[in-house]
Amino acid sequence: MMEKKKNWFRRHWILTSFLIFFILIIILGTFAPEDSSSNNIPNNLSNNISNQDNQQVDETGPAYQKQISEIENKYNINIEYENPPHSSYPGSNVVVLSQDDEEELAKYINLFYIEFNKYPQDFIKNVNLGEVAFVKNLSVDGQYRAAEPDSTNEVLFYDIYLGNYDKEYQQEVVHHEFYHMIEEEINGDPYYKDPVWASFNDPDFEYGSGGALAYDDPEYANKVPESGFISVYSTYGLEEDKAEIFAYLFVPELAEEMYSKAINDPILDKKVKYMKDFISKHSEHMGEDFWQKILIS
Repeated sequence: MMEKKKNWFRRHWILTSFLIFFILIIILGTFAPEDSSSNNIPNNLSNNISNQDNQQVDETGPAYQKQISEIENKYNINIEYENPPHSSYPGSNVVVLSQDDEEELAKYINLFYIEFNKYPQDFIKNVNLGEVAFVKNLSVDGQYRAAEPDSTNEVLFYDIYLGNYDKEYQQEVVHHEFYHMIEEEINGDPYYKDPVWASFNDPDFEYGSGGALAYDDPEYANKVPESGFISVYSTYGLEEDKAEIFAYLFVPELAEEMYSKAINDPILDKKVKYMKDFISKHSEHMGEDFWQKILIS
């Protein structure tokens, strides 16, 4: 019996060897480690997947952070809302924003993003703005303010809540307060008493003692702008008069109102032309074509 088995294996050794070899291949294939890399994916498809993952990560972050980064990179300024700097003015107080303020912050930054992007890069560079800070409960000497220009530290503080019921007001504030910084940078004093500007007014006219007084004036809301002025607030100080003209130029609805009024108001017309000329000296991109584009922005 044993001899028969041996003879069978001798006769069929080729078949036996083939079967053993085939079984070994199956065993090795079963226990081989899986390839967890993307080597079996075409390179371009692998890159597309990676890019899509990156895009999804970016989209999970708040949109206002992207807007902040774009402004910072475009104009080489710093924007802060988590750790705002201290104002150089001792009477200034703010409350730092918290997570609860994120929705209002996003709205304000979107408004600021649109307004600030109206400025050419060379203009911002020439007026040397350093930082913008977003806060809440901003007050100066106990008066709540929509903004505070700290020309000493080159920081503009904006309260994201004050006036949020009036978009046009907030737009105007962005530019008005910035002008005080511009005046200090170019003329050396945010309260510079420009003799040329003063000469435009009626000889008998006298400005008030500053914009701060408007906050405590019980009759302020009932007053009507005088001839030669675009707003009642303009009459409280020469510096406020210039800042109002500057700000109105950048808000389309307000600009149209001012241009319309200036047609029959030679004093106001002189102020508008003077301000445009002043601005054009500090940017090669802010000629008359620039102002026409603002009207349709």
